[in-house]
Amino acid sequence: MTAARRVAWAAVAVAVAGWLLWQAAEHWLVSEEARVRRVIAAMARAFEAEDARGVCAHLSPSYQDAEGNDPSRLRLYLNGVFHQRNPTVVQVRDLEARVVGERATARLTATVVERGAEELRDPASFLPLTGETWWVEADFALEDGEWRLVTHRRGPGTGSRP
Repeated sequence: MTAARRVAWAAVAVAVAGWLLWQAAEHWLVSEEARVRRVIAAMARAFEAEDARGVCAHLSPSYQDAEGNDPSRLRLYLNGVFHQRNPTVVQVRDLEARVVGERATARLTATVVERGAEELRDPASFLPLTGETWWVEADFALEDGEWRLVTHRRGPGTGSRP
């Protein structure tokens, strides 16, 4: 093997080792609660992007909600919602996540605002956010190293929760 090939293989080995260390550090240094909060933020971004697949990518295969939706029915429902509504903004507030073993529960308040095309062009119109406000309680399970939404409950407003 030539010296150039040895250097190339060494560079590949260092890159792979660096990537593995980064993955390990990500897992060890970030709390499980923070990982659950990241999933919720990713789902909110996907909803804003009208990306039903992106929302549903965070669902457990065993997902079931109070309306009887499983992952495929929820994706169909979301696609319908996205085709009927103007673009939306999602604001998540009062987010609390609690992890016990391989289960997590998150409580939050979400405000969903439907915007017209004129409002979307003016960044100043995003504040303050007013719209439909819901309390949400979501249950997650750790599946194959990823937090997945198993079910959720919601109700109007910020008030009483179950």
